[in-house]
Amino acid sequence: MTDIYVLQPLEIQPYEHLALPDYIHYFTQNDDLPTRIRVGASFNGDPAALVLAEIRKIGDLGILHSFGITPQYQNEAWEQELLRFTEMQLIDQGVSSLQITLQQGHSPSLADSLTACNWKKSLDSVTHYQFDCLLINSHSIWSREIPLPKSYSVHDWQDITDSQWDELKQADWYPYALSPFESYSFGDIDQQASLWLRQGDDIVGWIVAKRSNEQFLYWSSMFIREDAYRKHVGIPFIQRMIRRQVALGIPYGCFDVNAYHQQFQRFVNKRFLPYIFHRQEVQIFSKIL
Repeated sequence: MTDIYVLQPLEIQPYEHLALPDYIHYFTQNDDLPTRIRVGASFNGDPAALVLAEIRKIGDLGILHSFGITPQYQNEAWEQELLRFTEMQLIDQGVSSLQITLQQGHSPSLADSLTACNWKKSLDSVTHYQFDCLLINSHSIWSREIPLPKSYSVHDWQDITDSQWDELKQADWYPYALSPFESYSFGDIDQQASLWLRQGDDIVGWIVAKRSNEQFLYWSSMFIREDAYRKHVGIPFIQRMIRRQVALGIPYGCFDVNAYHQQFQRFVNKRFLPYIFHRQEVQIFSKIL
C-alpha cells in the first residue's frame, strides 16, 4: 500500500537518505516555514520517496530541489504521482510556476516523467562548475593584491544603508534572475561570505553566496553593472571573494552559468578553467500553472 503525505521537519529523519546531500540541511531545520515543502511517500510503511521544494516569494516560483525515490520503486507512474501531489501543495501556497534542475542522483526516468506532466525543458543550457578556492588563492596571478580602480570598494553584506537597499530594489539595471534580494537557489544568504561592490556610495555589483555544506560555498548570484564591468573590476572583486571564502575555511566553490551569459562564460574560460575540477551540463524543466 502506497501513501503520499506532507512531512513536518521533525518527521523527515527516516527519509533523509533519499535526499540530495546539498539540500537536506535546510529542510531538517525545525522552522515550520511555509516556503519549504517536504513530501514523503511510504510503501507498506517503509520510507520510499522524498521531495523537497522551496517557494521563491518574488515571482511566486516553486523550486523542486530534490526528488528521490528508493531504487526498487523508481518508475514513471510513481514519479508522476509524486509530481502531481507536490504540484498541488505548491499551488495551495499560491505558486504560479515551477522549476527543477535535474542533477546527478535524480532517477534516469525523471525527465520523461516531467514531460508527461506537462513540464517543458528549457532551451537555454546551463553549466555547473565546481572549483578549488585554495588552489586559486595560491596561484601567483591571484595571490598578489589586485587593486580596484579608484572610487571602487568592496563591502560586507551587512554594510548597506536603508536608502541604498530601497534604491537597489527599485533599480532596473540588473537582470531579474540575478537579483541580490532573492535568487533561484536554496537556503539563506551567507552574510559572512557575500559581498557588495560599490562605486563611491553607489552599489554597482554583488556576489551572493549560500553555504551548501562545510566544504562548498555556492555563488548563487554574481553581477556587476555594465559601466563598472568595463572598468575591469571583475577580477579584483572576485579575488576578494575568494580570499573571504578561504578565510572562512571553505575550500571549494561552485556556480552555474547560463549559455546566454556569454560575457561571463568567456571570463570563466579565460581565468577559471585551471581551477575547475568538475563541470556538468544540466537540464532545467519548468511549468506554468
